[in-house]
Amino acid sequence: GDEMVSSVRHLVEALRVRDMRRVLAAYLGFSVAEMANFVAILIYAYEVGGASALGLVAFLQLAPAAVFAPVGATLGDRYRREIMLIVAYAAFAASSASMAIALYADWPVGVIYFLAAVNGTVLTLVRPFHESLLPALARSTEQLTAGYVAGGTIENLGWIAGPLLAGVTAAAWGIGTT
Repeated sequence: GDEMVSSVRHLVEALRVRDMRRVLAAYLGFSVAEMANFVAILIYAYEVGGASALGLVAFLQLAPAAVFAPVGATLGDRYRREIMLIVAYAAFAASSASMAIALYADWPVGVIYFLAAVNGTVLTLVRPFHESLLPALARSTEQLTAGYVAGGTIENLGWIAGPLLAGVTAAAWGIGTT
């Protein structure tokens, strides 16, 4: 109970700064979309190839991302972080849209798995740019701490809401909608 109250208090503190509020709102949308995309492609893989296909597509999403993440994160040190965060969100949106189009158009499984790997890779850019931007937005150490705590709370909400959204939309309207 105390931890929940503390998390809410930190979230409210972070939301008092307009720019931090905007960055955290975008991060909430990203966190939900990230998990919804991940679960949706796993549902698709299971439907087309069972448990082994599910394992394969999970590996295809996570392995390239693990290799790319350390390299991609350094881009925030070379270019303006707010621009890089926008680019990361745009790349994630474009890769998610291309995956949706491929699912709707019933493209070959290999193409869909490739797009899922691209999607899993580009989303690794968001977290380092998001986290590195918060110090520039906070007006005090307390607000910075609140921003980081709020980001963790938001990410946890994404872990709950994203799979729920994926399951509901996949059941109601299909995987491409998710």
